[in-house]
Amino acid sequence: MFVSVIIPCLNVEEYIEECLASVYNQSYKQFEVICIENNSKDNTLSKIRYLKDDLYPDLIVLEESKPGACAARNKGLSIAKGQWIQFLDADDMLKPGKLEHQIKLLKSKKAIPFVAGASEYVSIGGEVKVVIPQNGAPLLAAFVRELGNTCSNLWNRNVLNSANGWNEDLSSSQETDLMFRLLGLETEVVIDPNPLTIIYERISGQISQSNPIKRWSNFIDVRINVLAEIKFSHPKTFTTYQSDFETFLLSSIIILSRYDRIKALGFLNKYHFNYKTILLKYGIGKKILFCFKVFGPKTTLMIFSKRKDF
Repeated sequence: MFVSVIIPCLNVEEYIEECLASVYNQSYKQFEVICIENNSKDNTLSKIRYLKDDLYPDLIVLEESKPGACAARNKGLSIAKGQWIQFLDADDMLKPGKLEHQIKLLKSKKAIPFVAGASEYVSIGGEVKVVIPQNGAPLLAAFVRELGNTCSNLWNRNVLNSANGWNEDLSSSQETDLMFRLLGLETEVVIDPNPLTIIYERISGQISQSNPIKRWSNFIDVRINVLAEIKFSHPKTFTTYQSDFETFLLSSIIILSRYDRIKALGFLNKYHFNYKTILLKYGIGKKILFCFKVFGPKTTLMIFSKRKDF
């Protein structure tokens, strides 16, 4: 099975050489590599061309003028020859056996939308946290961000194309949006608990450091729309895990309230929670749940929006 490795590149002159080395050092050799330069302000494009000329003559170099990693990934996807797609951010890395290991997992599972892989997250201070996908209901796992990520997963190109690829209109939560569109076509996934992708926290330039109000609003809006679709298309899943879905959604709205109480209240008015079935998990504690039940959302947000430990 042939793999296309698609790498969007924006201001990664400092990281791209190590990233590419991690790909070309893979034990599995049936792959192509596509780098898409995406309006960098540094010497990223020159560095990629130098690496192609000096080390990797088969490296495919494209340019995409539309801003955003989604546009760059779709550009690479449009010419990819692989049956399977490895998306990789240019400042992250793959361990040498990543592709080989996940391809072996696919031998009898060729119709699945993706392999959900584990990751090692490395903080700026060097601390390593291993994140392993949830082995259970894929729709719930994707909802609560426990179904791998863009770079740790291995994606089925045919299913990606059937779902029209990445949503270029979203500025955040693109990964969640994509997973749910893929799971709407085929809900079975393969779970890979081996952390073979390394995700690095960077000082600047990552989505987690962007406008928190916009980011959390997108995060919540995507999930409200997804819940409506799950309720319609997968009613049994919705009924079984409704308390988990709504508890995680409520927790996210409370986090948004720390930045913008009015927007958070708007989401609470948009989605009607049954507070009696909210669970004590995903950061929801007894005190805040009591307040929602007794005082209602407006007063509760006024009390808790200024607290970081709700």
